[in-house]
Amino acid sequence: MDAAVLIRELADAVEFAVHVRPRSRREQARGSRSGALAVRVRVPPADGQANRAVCRVLAEALEVPASAVRLIAGARSRHKRIRIEGPSQELAARISALGSAPEN
Repeated sequence: MDAAVLIRELADAVEFAVHVRPRSRREQARGSRSGALAVRVRVPPADGQANRAVCRVLAEALEVPASAVRLIAGARSRHKRIRIEGPSQELAARISALGSAPEN
């Protein structure tokens, strides 16, 4: 774990960075790297598979509908920006908790 996840709270959403590790043994969103939430996905970074998996893993981990999670930057990079629609203070607290959890 590096530093806390940097979260931008908006009126009805949050934006934050993620660092993605494709082709992992397990899928999870926990821990942080340089201010970004660490997200592991099983699929390879081909044809947008990893991007879809990241959004799905985040939706499950944060208990929000998949339709609320959107990739806003970094489609071809391990470093991505995510926007999640919903109550910003509650989402920010959940993201911070995931970011402070140790990576396994």
